[in-house]
Order: sequence, then C-alpha cells, then structure tokens
Amino acid sequence: MASSSATSSESDIAAGGAGWRVHCIRVSVLAAASVTSVQCCFRKEADDHKTADIVDGALASLASSAASHAAAGKVIVHTLELLPHQYVVCARWMVDPEQREVRAIRFGTNCGQWSQWYGDAQAFKNTSLRLEEQECAAGAMLSDVHTCTERSLHWKSAPAVCMRALMKTAPVAGFEVSTTSPIPRVGAGEVLIRVEMASLCGSDILLYRWHPAHMAEKIAKPPFIPGHEGCGIVVGRGQGVTLPLGVRVIPDSHVPCNLSTCYHCTHDSRHLCPKMVLLGHHIDGVFAQYVVAPAHACYPLRTTLPARLACVLEPFGVAYRTVEMIGPVAGETVLISGCGPIGLFAAAVCKKRGAFKVIACDISEYRLEIARQVGADLCVNTEQMSVEELTALLLSESQEVGPGCIIEASGAPVMVNNAFTWIRKCGRMCFVGLPKAPLHIEDPLNSFVFKEVTVKTVHGRHHWRTFERVESLLASGSLPEVEHILTDVFPLWGIDEAFTKVLDGKACKVQLQVVDETVMD
Repeated sequence: MASSSATSSESDIAAGGAGWRVHCIRVSVLAAASVTSVQCCFRKEADDHKTADIVDGALASLASSAASHAAAGKVIVHTLELLPHQYVVCARWMVDPEQREVRAIRFGTNCGQWSQWYGDAQAFKNTSLRLEEQECAAGAMLSDVHTCTERSLHWKSAPAVCMRALMKTAPVAGFEVSTTSPIPRVGAGEVLIRVEMASLCGSDILLYRWHPAHMAEKIAKPPFIPGHEGCGIVVGRGQGVTLPLGVRVIPDSHVPCNLSTCYHCTHDSRHLCPKMVLLGHHIDGVFAQYVVAPAHACYPLRTTLPARLACVLEPFGVAYRTVEMIGPVAGETVLISGCGPIGLFAAAVCKKRGAFKVIACDISEYRLEIARQVGADLCVNTEQMSVEELTALLLSESQEVGPGCIIEASGAPVMVNNAFTWIRKCGRMCFVGLPKAPLHIEDPLNSFVFKEVTVKTVHGRHHWRTFERVESLLASGSLPEVEHILTDVFPLWGIDEAFTKVLDGKACKVQLQVVDETVMD
C-alpha cells in the first residue's frame, strides 16, 4: 500500500474578466488513478493491481470547494485520466458550462512542487488528457497544456495530442519521421502501450528499402507505422482487458484471431493462426511512441528485465525455440548457417546447452567476429571457398560424418540446398531463415531419404511458453554473450543513420530508443 500525502491551495485567476478560484490539490499515488465527481460526491478509481490511497481530507477539500462553486453554476468537475504515467496528479478544472471552455488549469505534482514534473514547459508533454463529459463529445482530447499557465482551450478546436512515429507513406525507399501522428485510441480488448525501446528486423530493412518491391508489397501496404520488435508500458486499456495499467509488456508480432472456432488458437499453437495479422505490417507497429495492440497478443514481463534486453525477446525467442525444436545439442557438432541476429542468438544458446563444437558460417567478417565472441568454435567465411571445399571442411571437423545438427538461418540457396548433403545420418535440421529460392536436393536418395534425418521449421514463438523461458534466461544473467549481438542504439528519429550502418554491414542488432517526448501542435 502506497503512502499518500496531499496539500491544497487556492488562487484567484482572472479569466475573461471573471474572478475564478482554482482549487488545486497535490496527491502522491502509486498507480494510475482518476478522481470522479458525481454530484459533488468524489470517489477514487484505481487499478486493483497497484492500489493507492488518497487522503480522505484531500477528497473532502475538493468536494467542499466543488460544491460551493457548483451551487453558483460556475464549476464542473469531470473525470481526469493521466497517461502514460503511473505517478499521477489530481487536479481541478474550471469549466464555463455556457461556453464549454476551459478557463484555467493548474496542476500540483507528486514531487510536492509546482512545475516540476519534467520541467515547466515539458510538464505534461507526455500526458494524454482525456476529459469525459455528457454534454461534450465522448473522449474529447485536450492538448497543448502547460503547468501553471492561464489560457483558454476550446473543446472543439483543440488539436489532438500527437506523437513521434516513423511512417511508410508511399511505396518508395525510406521512412518518414512524423510529429503529427495522433496517439491511437484503444478499443475493446486492446491496450495502449508507451514504447520504451524497439529493434530492427530483416523485414524492416526490406520495408525501408522497398526493394525488391514485389516482396515488400506482399507483406505491407502504405501508409503504416513499421516495427514489430519492442517493449513498453501499458498506459491505457479498453473494455474487457484484465492486464493492469503500468505493467511492462512485449506485443508479439504474431497477432492471432483468438476465436473459439480457430483450430490453432484452441490447440496451443496460436502463433500459427491462419488468420493472424502482423504487427508493423498489417497493423501499425512499435516504431512510435505509442502503439495499440490486442491484449491477448501481449506478453506481460515477470521481471525487471532492462528494455535493451526486453525488446529483443521476440527475435531471441525465435532462436531459442529453434534450438529447442532441433533437440539436445550437448556433445554435438552444430552448424549455424547464417550469422544474422537469429543465427548468433542460436549459436550462443547452443554453447550454453553444451554443444561440443559450433561452426558458424557467413559471408561477413564483421558478423563472424561476433560469432567468435558469443562462443563459436570455428568461423567460416563461405564467400572465400567453394562448396566442395566447405563440404570437405565440415567433414574434417565432424569425424568425417558431417554435423549432427544444422540450424539454417541464412535463406541463401547454396546453404539451404547443400544442408541436406552436409547433415550426418540420423542428424537433425531446423530451418528458420527465409529461403530466397525453391528448395532443391541434388541427390535426394543419398542426401535425404537414406539418411533418416529429422527436418523441422520454425515460425514465431509459442504463446507464452517461449517468452517465459527466454525472459527467465536473460534475466538470470547467465547468457551475457547476448550483449555482443546488440551492437547499436539510435534515437527514433535517427532511423536513416541506423539503416545506413546496417546496410553498410557495420552493425548487427540495432535498437531504437523511443524518446519519451509527446509532440503537440
């Protein structure tokens, strides 16, 4: 239970020639809350997950002052929701019921001083103020609010609170940095998430370059907000949502239909739902300060995992699940084909699980060096040798029988197709990379049928078993090698610089720090 303290003050403010008295109250609370006036009878509405007390005397003071002014027909007090902060401020709004105009606003802060939340002019730039009134449009938005200012804000003319976001507005190269994107509204079953950090994926590179165009057009149609790897804080929720306000979540990119008539949604494979939509492709994604996602597709974090690690639970989860699918790797020679983030994550997990030898293959010396840092025993630049030479090398490194396990994470046709030649008899293969061409097995009898190999594929993460396991692993600190893969952090608006470094082959896993600053007109 949070301790609370409150003080109240009064000040005369001249607005429109009339003497208005603004009664303000400072309240320190632990969880998101709202104070509601119903015929001058106040009640506190707080989230059950983080209950917070408001001093009875403070409410009595508010009720008393409201009653005296309401009797004169000059004051109306309404519901106030403060988003996205957990530490909220309770305030009195003076409203002229005839003009439907806010005459003066003054706030107190939970730190006990005026104008000291995030600085004078910045105090409520992070805060979406929603005023609900029967006489006005439901959910009308107020914006451009500054602490301790005396100004008139009209209900119908006030611009909506906006956010910074990356936009794909046309089928051409690049993303636009928008400062006028409205903060999305939540609907039934949805949550509003304030994004802490996001990371770039290979599909984001495709969408950024919009090349090849025929592939980009298959996964997204402008305009949209990209990004599907990220983490954030629930700051708003729609009807029927049980996720508590203030909880940190990972919105999974695979958003299933969650219907009782769906086979996969009812048979423990929601991540394979045939009707699923993809975050950042079909619906607006996490390259923004706020994102709306269905609550059933959000994983609530169990630990205080830093945002830098939390926002890569999704790609790390793919790699972790790939290793799970391939089975026990202890004592095995494992070939990692492709040293992008997924392949590198998988290499680290294989070494953690006791692989005898991890052989990493790629065409980038930069990424092969990262492979060495995460534990690969042998790193091979496949651009510098023929297929025949690579085949001979893999045999010599595996007692002339071939790798017992192969994780194909490149999608490169030469690697995909020859994996069947390289795999040991009774070996296990898991394909997670996206093939760039049809599969072709040159000698299907000797390379496939007569080998009794096990072949599996991976698409996404299990809801929510994979997330629980990878969060626990990363939170334990027992896999510090992951840090070598997280090479760069850029601000959200530095997206062009970020992609330049990625496309130049000088970065691996790039993350975007989503600056906590709401933009207003």
